[in-house]
Amino acid sequence: MKKMILALHLALIVALLIAPGVLAQEEDPTEIDFIGTVTSIDLEEGTFIIQTEDGEVFTVVPPEDFDLTSLQVGDEVEVEGTLAEDGTVLAASVVIEAEDDPTEVEFTGTVTSIDLNEGTFTVETEDGEVFTVVPPEDFDLTSLQVGDEVEVEGILAEDGTVLAISVKKVANDENEINYFCRPETEDHPVAEGIAETYGVETEQVMAWFCEDGFGFGQIMLALQSSQVSESDPNGLLARRSGGEGWGQIWISMELIGQKSDAHPPGRPEDAGPPEGAGPPEDVGPPEDVGPPEWIGPPEDTEDAGPPDNIIPGSRP
Repeated sequence: MKKMILALHLALIVALLIAPGVLAQEEDPTEIDFIGTVTSIDLEEGTFIIQTEDGEVFTVVPPEDFDLTSLQVGDEVEVEGTLAEDGTVLAASVVIEAEDDPTEVEFTGTVTSIDLNEGTFTVETEDGEVFTVVPPEDFDLTSLQVGDEVEVEGILAEDGTVLAISVKKVANDENEINYFCRPETEDHPVAEGIAETYGVETEQVMAWFCEDGFGFGQIMLALQSSQVSESDPNGLLARRSGGEGWGQIWISMELIGQKSDAHPPGRPEDAGPPEGAGPPEDVGPPEDVGPPEWIGPPEDTEDAGPPDNIIPGSRP
């Protein structure tokens, strides 16, 4: 009997000695490895929060030797560690992913449209690629015209816009013919719009453009002025070519400096170059034409603005 009691005591003692070890035994920690974007940083708590591409959100406790101030909201990081019961990640490693280098681009193409309000222009390359270009702050966008050939260097933004560092107009070969003036190409869409608005033949507008070298802005002003004064637009363009500014011409026609009841028709909204009105892919850029002058008189004529009743770009 005594031996049995002693055996029970020994068994109880062994059980008491083994039980704490069994109770203290825990499951292996859950290892975790993920990449995500830093959404917030808590320097006081010494933690930061990451959201993965799948939308999971983790609070991360970085290693003791990690400099939490080196992180910024928006950084992409890779974390390796263990997942605690409360969902916190006890990180063994935190690596900040290197940012992608900006994509540098350089191309030559033809200006197909200009947006002075937005301060941008579009360029079509020989390969048919079309880029919207934001020129440098010191670039004079009014110096460009549709059809100019330009060389652009800059950075390609995520939305496809080119943030230009440099925009250079390519010098034209004097012997090269404007592509819109070649027999095999169609008439310029702007010339067609002007012809329809002012009741002249497209061939005449293209002759002024190709043979005489007038910009479409000059042609429009000549047609507007001729309709007001019932004069010959050829004569007005000849005077303009001879060096007279539009202010001088309008004064001599008594269209400014005194009241006049004549009102020329304005330029229609569709008379400008439509989007995509670039050159065919197999031809070069236009040349030998002056920049279109959608505004009135030159700067050298004092007080020589367009007459009140001649407003290019408007309809009475």
